[in-house]
Amino acid sequence: VTSRGCPFSCTYCTESFNTHFNKGIGKKLREQSPERVIKELEYWKKKYDFEEVDFKNNSFSASKKWTLEFLKLYKKQIGVPYRIMTHPLLIDEDIAKAFKESNCHRIQLGIQSMNEHTRHKILHRFEPNMRIVECFELLDKYKLNYSIDHIFGIPGESEEQQIEAFHYYKKLKYCSRITIFWLE
Repeated sequence: VTSRGCPFSCTYCTESFNTHFNKGIGKKLREQSPERVIKELEYWKKKYDFEEVDFKNNSFSASKKWTLEFLKLYKKQIGVPYRIMTHPLLIDEDIAKAFKESNCHRIQLGIQSMNEHTRHKILHRFEPNMRIVECFELLDKYKLNYSIDHIFGIPGESEEQQIEAFHYYKKLKYCSRITIFWLE
């Protein structure tokens, strides 16, 4: 984990609770310096000769500057395959290219619903479908393997909307997995 917090406040996520709970006592997103993370990874790589890194940041690419700086160092000094979790609004051309060049082998994307109304009104996710589609297109362009998190049981979403999302997802080239969660 190279950072704490998240730039978003999705209603279903513990990070929105943490943001509210920690209000006034620090930044919403706190990141370790790229150099510090690389130094720690170098230590563990030397000690255990690991073959993969699984970053558990809630939104790995929350800061574009940090991400590009870190991935440049990572590629040069660590180089093993890695996986991340992030948000579709946090992937653009530069980030997708940097992921590919630095040996990212899996991106877990929180999408949750392909229905804009549901995302906006219920989940407080304000990205339009067009931006999600752009993210998928970039990941497919760079042949990056990704998975999609999707939520069932969102109030007001119909079975037909779930089926529409499935039909959209199945067209994606490099989406290798859809992880289903149930809203409770």
